[in-house]
Parts: sequence; structure tokens; C-alpha cells
Amino acid sequence: MPSQTSLLARAHTQVWRALVALTAIGATALATAPGAQAAAPRPSASSPFTCGQVWFARTYPGHPQFAVDWNLPGPGEADFGQPVLAGSDGVATVATNAGYGLMVTIDRGEGWTTLYAHLSAAAVTTGQRVSSGTIIGQVGRSGHADGSHLHQEQLLNGVRQPVEVDGHPVVASYSSRATSYQSANCAPPTAVRHAARSMWRRWPVSHSTVASPPVRLGRPLTRPLP
Repeated sequence: MPSQTSLLARAHTQVWRALVALTAIGATALATAPGAQAAAPRPSASSPFTCGQVWFARTYPGHPQFAVDWNLPGPGEADFGQPVLAGSDGVATVATNAGYGLMVTIDRGEGWTTLYAHLSAAAVTTGQRVSSGTIIGQVGRSGHADGSHLHQEQLLNGVRQPVEVDGHPVVASYSSRATSYQSANCAPPTAVRHAARSMWRRWPVSHSTVASPPVRLGRPLTRPLP
């Protein structure tokens, strides 16, 4: 007749095996549940600026991780009023808060969103579907901004990710003459038709006239502009 000790050991083993089996069943159920598939590939995104324009990618200590501040070469307020283009197809949300000021977020699907902040004007409305290259707003200095610039973030399920535009990662710099990028968002931008479309007459598009070495569209320049 088995001893009490051996009976307890056998019972313990059976309980442990049952727990292991239940854990395996649970893992299998999670793996096959809807929405448990592998993360979708990162969707492509174009530069938020007019085709051929060159912008500096900057950051600073204390800036949100992976966020990029874009500036044109030239005077401090050269950026103000420049058109901001959607970098991808998606659904727009327009909002404001104390830090980001006026901002437009594009939901690109599969959990990916792009945030454009510190705008001086928005050209879309919440819930509106936009295409890559559509003008969605204008560069400004709303919110906590010392000067005009475009603040950009790309997020996956609400978590910031390294910014990529035109097929290349953006490396932001602390330098006042940071790494520069030339926009390859070359589809003809189309101003959104709504009641406020007349404002675009007051904000004509102006292209940067600063000379730059020849580069491939969408590639970072090998050196800062003068």
C-alpha cells in the first residue's frame, strides 16, 4: 500500500501536469485568437513637405523620444505658413492642447498614426479621409513652441517609433544645422475643398531658394546646408 508521502507526491505531480497543460491550452488560444497575428509591416510614409524642399531635422534634450522638429534653412520664421502635406493615406483628427498646440493626426491603419503639431492652421476636419500629398495644414508656432517649426511623431499603438520618410530613417540632431532632407512627396498637393479653402490665397506656397548640392530625392544630404 502506498505511503501517505508517495500519495501526496503523486497528487502534486498530477496537479503540476494539469497546470502545464492548461497553460499550453491558454497560449494556443491566445496565438489563434483574432487580432493575435504578427504585427503588420510598417506602412510607407512620405515627407510632410512640398516636393523638392529641403528641411533640417532637429531635436533637443528633453524632447519626446523619436520626435522630430523640422525647420527650413534661412531666417527663424522662414517656416511659418509653409504647407504641411499628409505623408500617407488615412483618416484625420484635428485637436489642440497646451503643449502641441494645433495638431493634425493621421490614422494610417494597423495601429500606425502620424502626428503633426504646432500648426498655424488646419485644412482638414476630424474624420476626413485624406491621401498622401494632400495639404492638411500650415507650419506654425502654436502651443509650447519658441519659434515656427513642424513637430512630427510616428506612433504604433500610441507608442512613438523612429520617424521614417521617403523610405529612409530620419536622424534628428541637436545642432542648429542638423541633418537635412529633401522631400520626395512629389504628387501634386491638393488643397482640401471646404468652407475655409479661401485661406490658402493668403498663404502662398513659397519654395526654399537656398542653394544645395544635388541629391537624390528622399535622401539625407551628406552635409548641412550653409
